[in-house]
Formats: sequence, C-alpha cells, structure tokens
Amino acid sequence: MAFKGGEKLEAGLYFLKAGKNNTVALFLIDDSNQIFQLDLSMDTESKGLSISSVTNSKENNLFSDLSNFISGKKGEYNKLNNLDTAGQNKLTQQVRDYQQQLIENQLSKLP
Repeated sequence: MAFKGGEKLEAGLYFLKAGKNNTVALFLIDDSNQIFQLDLSMDTESKGLSISSVTNSKENNLFSDLSNFISGKKGEYNKLNNLDTAGQNKLTQQVRDYQQQLIENQLSKLP
C-alpha cells in the first residue's frame, strides 16, 4: 500500500483499519522520514491486523516490536483472566520490564 501526495503528513500516530472486524495496525509518521514500507499480515487466531516487517523506519520497527510483544502478552493475560492475580501481575511486570529495557537501550544510543 502506498500513500502519495504533494505535502508532508503531520507527525503522529496513525492507524490502518481493515477486515470484517475492523482491526487496526498502528504506525508512526515523523517529520524527518516519511518514506518507508510496512508489510501487513492478518493473524488468523486473533483475527487482528499486524505489521510483520518494517523497512526504512527505525521508529516504526521499534514501535512494531513493542506492539507485537504487548499483543502476545495480552493473549496470555486473557487466558489467565479467570485464574490467579499473581499470574496476571507477572505478565504485567514482563511488559513493564520490556518497555523499560527498550527505553534504556534507545537512551544509550543518544549522543
């Protein structure tokens, strides 16, 4: 899918909506790089739209990794929904740890 136009898009969080269930894939637009490729796929189990690969956008690659990680944990969380609170808390902490690791990793790359 390609979007073309004479003017740059405003920087921000964008989404694509598709399918019978109106599933959504989120992606970022920034001021400096508006030429990149997102490859999309439909998850047959969750029937959700996801970004399977990103080309030429470090920000979208990181954002996609985080979104996919959280989506995977959401499935685990839903299975535990009727189980113990300790299991739910463990998954919540795993997501927080992943987010913190991602932040620290990117901060270490700043000049």
